[in-house]
Amino acid sequence: MIPAVSVIAVLALVAGAFAGVKLMTGWGRAPAASSGKPVAVQVVHGRKAKVPVMNPWHGKPVSWPAQGTGAAVITAATMAPSKASRLRAGPSAGSARAGGLPVWVGPPDTGSSPSSRRAATDAYLSSSPVTRVRVGMAPQAKASALGMHGVIFTVTRADGQAGAGRVHVSLGYSAFADAYGGNYASRIHLVELPACALTTPQLARCRKQVQPGSADDVKTGRVGADVTLPGLTSSLSAHRGGTATQAILTSSVTSPELVLAALATPSGSGGNYGAEPVSEAYD
Repeated sequence: MIPAVSVIAVLALVAGAFAGVKLMTGWGRAPAASSGKPVAVQVVHGRKAKVPVMNPWHGKPVSWPAQGTGAAVITAATMAPSKASRLRAGPSAGSARAGGLPVWVGPPDTGSSPSSRRAATDAYLSSSPVTRVRVGMAPQAKASALGMHGVIFTVTRADGQAGAGRVHVSLGYSAFADAYGGNYASRIHLVELPACALTTPQLARCRKQVQPGSADDVKTGRVGADVTLPGLTSSLSAHRGGTATQAILTSSVTSPELVLAALATPSGSGGNYGAEPVSEAYD
C-alpha cells in the first residue's frame, strides 16, 4: 500500500510540470489585447524660458525712536474737527510735530460714517480744544518690561486748560517697520495703557490695554488714532515745618499723562498670524 504522503507529493510534481508546459508553449494564455491605431507624433523643439532674477529680500535696518520729549503747538485757526470720511493714519489737518520725535498731534479726526462724524464733532465741542501738548518717548526698556514689541510714548496737555480735550495722534514707524516678521507693519495699532505701566509694569492691571480705534497705513508708515487727553488735576499735601507742631499745606496742579503704545495685533492687512485654535479635531 502506497502511503498517502507519497501520493500527494507525486500529484504536486505533476501539477507543477503541467503549469511549466503551459507557460512555455503559451497554451491556455488569454489572447493579447489589440494595440489599437497608432497615434501621430511630432518632434517638439525645446525652447528656453526666461527665468526672472529673484533678488533676495533684505529688511531695512531697524532704528527705534530715541528717548526724549517734544512739544507740539496747534494753532487756533486749525482746531476745527476734520471732515474726512474716514479715520486717517497720518496727521490730521493742522497737526504739528512734537519736536524731533516721530509723533504729530492735531485736531481730532473723524470716523467713517455720518453718525461717527457727528459724535466726533460733539465730543470736540463739548471738550476744551487743545492748543499745546507735550510728548515723551519712553526708552525701549519700558516696552520690554511690559513684554510688548513696539514703542511707548506719552501725550500730555500743556496749554493750562482744566478740561479734557480730544486730539488726533499720529506716529511714524518707518524706521522700525521691519523690526519683526509676519508683516509686522501691517499689524501695528495704537492702544492706551494705564499710567502705572511706566512705573510698575509687572502688575497685571498696569498692562490692561484700551483700544481707541486706530488706522494703519503701511505705504506711508504711519498709525493714527483720536484720543482724549485728561485735563488739569489738583492735589493737596502737608509736610512739617520748623517745629513738630507746625504743618504747611501745599497744593499743586498737574496734567496727567496719557500713555500710548504702538504694537502689533495677531492679524492685519497682510494676513493672520495668530495661533490656530486647539481642538480635538486636530488629534
